[in-house]
Amino acid sequence: MRTIILSFCIFLLTKTVTAQQTTLSLIPWPVSVEQQPGSYPLKTKITVSNILPGEDWPMLFKYLKDEMKKQFGVTVTEAGKGQRGDIDFSMKRMATGSKPSYTLVVSKEGVSISSNFNEPAFHAMQTLFQLIPVDPKAKKEIPFVEILDHARFEYRGMHFDVSRHFYPVSYVKKYLDYLALHKFNTFHWHLTDDQGWRIEIKKYPLLTSVGAWRNGTIIGRYPGTGNDGKRYGGFYTQEEIK
Repeated sequence: MRTIILSFCIFLLTKTVTAQQTTLSLIPWPVSVEQQPGSYPLKTKITVSNILPGEDWPMLFKYLKDEMKKQFGVTVTEAGKGQRGDIDFSMKRMATGSKPSYTLVVSKEGVSISSNFNEPAFHAMQTLFQLIPVDPKAKKEIPFVEILDHARFEYRGMHFDVSRHFYPVSYVKKYLDYLALHKFNTFHWHLTDDQGWRIEIKKYPLLTSVGAWRNGTIIGRYPGTGNDGKRYGGFYTQEEIK
């Protein structure tokens, strides 16, 4: 009888652990994910150590600080020289060779992110954000996990057609944020077509003064039930595109 009860308890425990390990919401799902019992408590103030080499790091660090504050209310600063931060970055060769890759390990020591380029380090940040509960009432903890990831395809892009329907700069930036969140590496911006010219060319101003506008839009699906007669269009200045 004791054997049966013990076996049943082990079965329930296994199911519980399995259930816990399937609650991660990571998009896209990484190449390898190994979740362990336990979690690392996320304080309201954390530090980052071992800044990455290259001119991109200040921009990456600012992005990390801004997003941690905006999404989770966490203040991020750089750790003192020789000290390990709550999040530790390192640049090293990966088993994947020259393919942009990263590993993200969460343990009782904190979060360790290793990558062979700055781009996958940025992708690792997105994975880290997805590991942190977004519910403001939830306890801010990062589950213990070991993740290895790289893009399945070298070109991971998204097309955005602003020629047929013009979107303001604010929406384009929002769209780029969504691409970053899902680790896309290419932005295909469809700026010109029969329906509209959306990029400023200073040498040829008629391209935008005429080509960026139409006198009306078809009502309903083509061939439609008429034209609304409302002038529609727009374009992006060279400065806005930068």
